[in-house]
Amino acid sequence: MDRDESLINGPGVQPPASVNVPVPRDVTGDVLRRGVAQVGQNIDGMCREMVETEDSTKQFEQERILIQTQDEVGSEARRRLQLPDGDPDAFFDERGNFSKKALNNFASPYLKRLQGIGSGILNPDLARKMRFKAAVAGDKMLNDLFDSGKEVARKKQETALNSSLKLAEETNNWGWYEDLVHEGVRAGAIDSAKGQLLIVQGRKSRYANEQENLKTALFSSVAADPIRTAAAINKGLYNDLNPIDLDRAKREVRRRLADEATPAPLSAEDRRKIQEKNIEALKKQLPNGATEQMWRWARNAQKNGGRFTERDKVEIRGAFNMELDKLPVPQSREEANQIAERTAKKWALLGAYEGNQEYIRAVVMDKMISRLDAAKGARRNDIGLVLRHIPDDAYIPNRSASVRDAYRKGDQKKIQEKEAARNLIESQIDEYVRVQMAYWRDRNPEASIHDDRMQIFRFAAKKAKELNEYEHPEKLDVEKKSKEISRAFDSEAQVGDTRERMPDSGKDFIDRKNREWKEYQKKQVPYTPQVEVVKDSAPLAVPMSFVAGRRAGAYVPKEMYQQLVQKYGSRPCLKATMDQSKAYNEVPVVGFYEGPNRGIELSGDEYGNRLIMLAGDKGKATVRFAPEEVPGMIEPGNIDLSTRPVVRNADGSISTVRSISVEMDGKEYLIPTVSEDGKVLSEDDAVNQFKQTGKHLGVFNSPEDATAYARQLHEDQENFYAPQRQGTTSVLNQPVSSPQKAAQVLSPALQQYESAFRRAGEKYGVDPDLLMAIAIHETGNGTSSAFRNKKNAMGVSPYGRGPRSFETVEAGIEYMAGQLARNYLGKGLTTIAAIGKKYAPPGASNDPKGLNSHWVKGVSEYYFQLKA
Repeated sequence: MDRDESLINGPGVQPPASVNVPVPRDVTGDVLRRGVAQVGQNIDGMCREMVETEDSTKQFEQERILIQTQDEVGSEARRRLQLPDGDPDAFFDERGNFSKKALNNFASPYLKRLQGIGSGILNPDLARKMRFKAAVAGDKMLNDLFDSGKEVARKKQETALNSSLKLAEETNNWGWYEDLVHEGVRAGAIDSAKGQLLIVQGRKSRYANEQENLKTALFSSVAADPIRTAAAINKGLYNDLNPIDLDRAKREVRRRLADEATPAPLSAEDRRKIQEKNIEALKKQLPNGATEQMWRWARNAQKNGGRFTERDKVEIRGAFNMELDKLPVPQSREEANQIAERTAKKWALLGAYEGNQEYIRAVVMDKMISRLDAAKGARRNDIGLVLRHIPDDAYIPNRSASVRDAYRKGDQKKIQEKEAARNLIESQIDEYVRVQMAYWRDRNPEASIHDDRMQIFRFAAKKAKELNEYEHPEKLDVEKKSKEISRAFDSEAQVGDTRERMPDSGKDFIDRKNREWKEYQKKQVPYTPQVEVVKDSAPLAVPMSFVAGRRAGAYVPKEMYQQLVQKYGSRPCLKATMDQSKAYNEVPVVGFYEGPNRGIELSGDEYGNRLIMLAGDKGKATVRFAPEEVPGMIEPGNIDLSTRPVVRNADGSISTVRSISVEMDGKEYLIPTVSEDGKVLSEDDAVNQFKQTGKHLGVFNSPEDATAYARQLHEDQENFYAPQRQGTTSVLNQPVSSPQKAAQVLSPALQQYESAFRRAGEKYGVDPDLLMAIAIHETGNGTSSAFRNKKNAMGVSPYGRGPRSFETVEAGIEYMAGQLARNYLGKGLTTIAAIGKKYAPPGASNDPKGLNSHWVKGVSEYYFQLKA
């Protein structure tokens, strides 16, 4: 073979020389086949590379879609989990329940998108791998969404549970608190261990809270009314309080009662000197010609550390306003000034308007100028009438809004508090306006009615601004506000004419006012108290006990009572001295008892509980007797009331002290109209009997004083001869107490439900005083936990399962009234003792502390206080 041939046929493969290979006959065909196969392999490689490149691109794109989908799901899920419950896009319905349907609806479009993963990839293995990857991602997405939803739901439940627990704790609803914890464990909001921990913590908080509330109620009661608090402590109503705080409260009650008591008795000479010194001190403080009423105000202030009592302040203002109305018409401006100076000095000394002489003078002067104008027929604005017709929203919006808000919430305590704050602001504005208007009118005597009224508005707005009655007082334009008040005033319906109106004018008016002034002056009789001291008897150590159902006061053995009446007059008084406090309390001896000597029996919280507490629960006192200090009495009576004959009246009542008063030698004698043998005497025969025997019931300054004392004697004697035994009086057809009496016995907490007691009593035919007495005893007069937390005012505890909860206090009162009517009164149990045997039987299984034994005594006591 030459070289050209081998080149044409392509390179040949020469076997090694040592190998004997036969030479094929068709060398050219093999070469061509091998070349074609090689080209095919090259083409297949190129195709595979192209396919792999395309699949790689699709895989990358699909993995990007997968990651993007996961990011979108996470972002959108977080947004939706934060939406409020019930939102169309939220995973929670209106009740806060997690909705799998909402989650599946949300995930559906994303799952469809993931179903496209793996399609379009030519490599089957790679396609399967991508589809598997997408399926795993879809399952993970659903699981993550579900877990996130459950976690958010759990946190929502836990947050709601914590809020509810906080509310239960704040409202002292501990039964609800434990129910919430158990429900939270069942719902999976908290685990069992945390639930047990919360219950333990709750019970500790409950005990601490109850102790704190009980302590707060006790010490608030001590400060407000130590006598009632002493009664509550003596009855065991605070026995649940820890011993340390209870003992501290007892010491505080004793201290306050000792402060209210009178210092230990002094000698007659010492007391005479003290009285003379006090009278001389008062003379320097009082205006010339001071009346008995003025002396009383000053004496009360002297006892009160130089401060006028709130009651006297009201009387003083009333008396000042009366004198202001009676002042004469001055003849000139100079005389008006003299009257204003004299009146202001007098009433400032007496404490009117906190002794603000400038204010009093301005008010009086303004009234004098008004009188001068009225005498001339002129008319001016009445400042008080103008201020009363300004709507509250116009010039005291803040206080007005707070009062409205209190009424909207129905909180009686807040209503009283907010109304008191509003009234204080109004009074401050009123006083400021009157003083400023007095000065302004003095400088502007020719001002028109309109200008005068606008000036009232300006002063009212200015003072209201100073009292922060507006949102931004520093930016307020007083002139602008005054115009706003004026518009509100003008729009007020039926404002009418706010000018002073007199029924007459000119000379008739002057004559009428001067006549009124003279008549007023005649009644202002000067008075100077006289020093009268009666020597106390020797002290006597006696035991004492507390009784219920009688008129408040002291009861002694009949023989002792007769001796006291003979020595000290018709109504003797005892002074019980506590060795511990070195102070004594005066108690009127209002009755006697027969039988074995039991010492002194005391009735009524006002006396009995005060003395028991002061004695440190020892039940003994050192007693001195003396005549009772009766208003207007010059000399006590000399008749032994314990031996008086009993006269039966036509109406079934009895009389032992039928009497009249007669004037002799400038004194008023109260004399009996019943003879010693029980015959009713005419007035002439009664006078003749008095002249023969000299026996009387007391000597007085005036007929009014004698009549008041006679009425008191009659009530006392009626009580002596018809004593009420504890709990044995029928509660049917009894006269109902007055609202005034109920207000004296009920605490403020129960007083707001007085009308509810009366409505329930009328509806079921039950004495409302019985309902009130039960409520006072059962709740410690509105201080018990059952009353505060369960609205249970009547001690309703069915089947010994503890106090029942009511929706409202009124509902509890009505429930008890119905029970009493059906199951007690309707079955013949018509006395407190009979009711108590069934309602609160001593020794009952639900009465481990034996408090039921006090039920009849406690309810009877409050019942007769209401009836007194």
